[in-house]
Amino acid sequence: MEWNKQHLKLKTFADWRQLYKSCQKQQIFGLDIGSSSVKIVQLRRNENGYIVSGAAIAFLNDLNGQIDNDGNISKTIRQCWQSAQIKNKLAVCGVCGQETAVRHFNFPSLLPDEIEGAVQLEAKQV
Repeated sequence: MEWNKQHLKLKTFADWRQLYKSCQKQQIFGLDIGSSSVKIVQLRRNENGYIVSGAAIAFLNDLNGQIDNDGNISKTIRQCWQSAQIKNKLAVCGVCGQETAVRHFNFPSLLPDEIEGAVQLEAKQV
């Protein structure tokens, strides 16, 4: 199952469970976009655990210590993805850096349609 616009419409637990089960059948790669490089690793499960089935690193070009965002990051991700010879398009990504802030929010019970708005409202206050 490839990620597409339909996945953005997942609203019920059953929808998410189906996505999770389909992801277990595929290989998923980890993607780390750092301040100076992009790293990719893909693991494959076998009878003894996991083995690396693809890995690569590609360095971002910087101008005076600043990352050139005019497509440079996406080009570097594509270069790294091709170098690792990864065929699938499902990735697990993390977010970190000086500009990243972790905030915890407590919400009352909400309907699925209300969650996005509540999160956006709280995030605007941060």
